[in-house]
Amino acid sequence: MCVLAMNIINEKIYVFLWFWFIILAVLTLFYLFFILGVIAVPAMRKVMVERNAKWDIKVNRKKESDDIHVT
Repeated sequence: MCVLAMNIINEKIYVFLWFWFIILAVLTLFYLFFILGVIAVPAMRKVMVERNAKWDIKVNRKKESDDIHVT
């Protein structure tokens, strides 16, 4: 019985997985550098806190405005 066809399929699966893991590793490194930048640079931390606070304020205002319109 010839297993050459099965080897070709396995090779394609492993090549796909290899590229997938490389892409994930690169994205993880970018995210790690971003997090380290947020931790290390005080100005970047301030911007992130302000951005998240503005988002929370918008969400809370929307919830409050939804609660006010009770009939």
